[in-house]
Amino acid sequence: MGWLVPGELATFYSSFNGFGLFEMSPTIATWYTVEPDYKLRSLGRYLDSPTCSGVNLSDLLCFYPDGAGNCQCFYRRAEQPLTTVDWDHEVNDISKFTPFWAFVDEQLSSL
Repeated sequence: MGWLVPGELATFYSSFNGFGLFEMSPTIATWYTVEPDYKLRSLGRYLDSPTCSGVNLSDLLCFYPDGAGNCQCFYRRAEQPLTTVDWDHEVNDISKFTPFWAFVDEQLSSL
């Protein structure tokens, strides 16, 4: 099942269609960026497995990657309001359930 842009993200996009900071060093590129709308993808589109740790990866919409394989995602669950979660590729699991605006305030205020 595909995604519609979540309402909070659509509101953000009405002012900024992508926002953040990209850093490059000789060994790694990192970014702290809310992706523009044309780059939004479900995590299932990046990974080979349809599920991981009991989570359907097509239910995770990556909008804030860190450049190292982790990302903040919207998590779609039946009968639950949308929230964001941190996807950690080292342990292949989600954590840090955070409302979108709280995440944006925390991350982007440090740029």
